[in-house]
Amino acid sequence: TDENGWHRFHAFGLIRTVTGHVDEWYKNKHVDLDEFIPGHHHELGILNECCSAATISFHYVEHSETTALSRVLHDVKENPGMTDDDLGSLLIDVWPKGFRNLGGYSHGLPPEKGEQWNSLLTIIRRISGPLEGECTGCRQ
Repeated sequence: TDENGWHRFHAFGLIRTVTGHVDEWYKNKHVDLDEFIPGHHHELGILNECCSAATISFHYVEHSETTALSRVLHDVKENPGMTDDDLGSLLIDVWPKGFRNLGGYSHGLPPEKGEQWNSLLTIIRRISGPLEGECTGCRQ
């Protein structure tokens, strides 16, 4: 976790992580971790509290979600002034739809304009990373 208690490694894809729709085994695994690894933050965050700006990876992610996320993060990094409407349109355009395209682990986008949607936009901006040389608090 980072200094905010937000996780850097995520067992599920971005949508499942932001919305908190992760498997019960994963939630249960975190319940008593303080007993085994004291001094670390283990609580699973959702919405704006899920993901560190220093996010390293998402696991259990299907190819189509990986491709879409890579495109979105790249576009946001290249255009940090992108409006929420433009980011939302990009997500809707590139994110896989339907089980056949999503695969077994990935989830579709949350409903637009709701709390989960707004948190998704916030997290995408956070994890898209600073432009080179703008990282504060990063090890250089």
